[in-house]
Amino acid sequence: METYWSEVKSIEEEEEEEEEREEERKNMDEAELEEAWLKEAGLSFLVTGSPPGEEPAEALLSTLTQRQVATVTQRLESYKQTMKKSRVTTHIRDVFITEFQLPAPEVLVQVPDLSSADLKQLRFFSLIELSTMFHTLKIQAKPGPRFRTRTKGHFQWAGLRQQEAVALIKLFIRELPTPLMTSQLEQYHALLGISSVHHQIQALHLLILLLPEANRDLLKALLIFLRKVVSHQHTNRMSLWNVSMVIAPNLFTCHHGNRNRRWSITRQQEEMQEAAGASQLVRLLITQQDLLWTVPCFLLCQVRMMNQVSNSWKGLLKKRNNKNDKNKVAMCDGLIRVQAPLLAKVSMAIQLDGQTRVKDVIARFQTCSTEVKLCLFEVGGNIGERCLHPDTVLMDVHRVNPQCDWILKPRPAEPVKPLKPVEPVTTAL
Repeated sequence: METYWSEVKSIEEEEEEEEEREEERKNMDEAELEEAWLKEAGLSFLVTGSPPGEEPAEALLSTLTQRQVATVTQRLESYKQTMKKSRVTTHIRDVFITEFQLPAPEVLVQVPDLSSADLKQLRFFSLIELSTMFHTLKIQAKPGPRFRTRTKGHFQWAGLRQQEAVALIKLFIRELPTPLMTSQLEQYHALLGISSVHHQIQALHLLILLLPEANRDLLKALLIFLRKVVSHQHTNRMSLWNVSMVIAPNLFTCHHGNRNRRWSITRQQEEMQEAAGASQLVRLLITQQDLLWTVPCFLLCQVRMMNQVSNSWKGLLKKRNNKNDKNKVAMCDGLIRVQAPLLAKVSMAIQLDGQTRVKDVIARFQTCSTEVKLCLFEVGGNIGERCLHPDTVLMDVHRVNPQCDWILKPRPAEPVKPLKPVEPVTTAL
């Protein structure tokens, strides 16, 4: 573990603000923490007593499972008990409607496939589900420190050596304006108390979905790079284990105090467990990264239900005109109309069966334009916008969202472009 502790020592020498952060953390009382959680979950109106406003809170509440309802109820009760003055809040039993049927599971969905509005709703469910999971496993996520925004610095790239580039990468991770894992950093530390690797992967999956888009894209780029480093371990001597030891203290920065002090045997054992656990999380992030950037089917189903309930309450599912009504009737028989406004052939009626996949539809239009890579989008109905995977069975999507439009347009740019191949270096991180 010498590599790990040398990284910890380096971080401690550069980070002198840790004590201030600890003081800020102590100043946050339990009521503020619970209120912050409810706000992040899209349920702030439960404590303010004001109407939901633009937040789709009522629709969200009506689509929670019983386990998720129990989690929200516990959070609200904890908030109410810690308030010094009584405040009028919406009673929890008046807003929950938990009896609903989730649509059938669908093919794998990637995070970039969904629109920003759907991703926002997905974060609500992810946070509630993660808290429910921690409660079930009896894992307590301690509140983390509030981080101050750091000022920018400047760097000269000319004449940069390999060792300096390696140090710069680690420094870059630590000196971001806010931590790469954002305010959920304490929840990552809570994962150290989970003994099951399967449950750790599940929790990591939900935490990835909670990250802001910029943080998630940066983390993905970092993990792709680290996987490439590991792939050249025969020349650079950086195995998966070695990489995790170097990156863990930079990615999961925690305050160990002055290591020159004499700690009790118990405290030393706790630090060793934290080091091993953090390194294990980095190894899971690297090896399971293809899974972590997908959307669990049950969460996507909840997003659909939330959109459906919200649209019904707002009256957005009214009949638009007789022509469209006839099209919807025809769609019930498996006949859809795919629109391609940017192609020469702007639309095509397609009869679906149980074997029709997205790639089959694209192939029909691809003959019209072979220069552009096309993607089929599911738009409207109970989803904002979703880029469909080529292997998606269209009849399955049609059943769960019969009101959607089918639009063919160029494939969106990947958020992370592959790096150009370079000669492997022998310098260790």
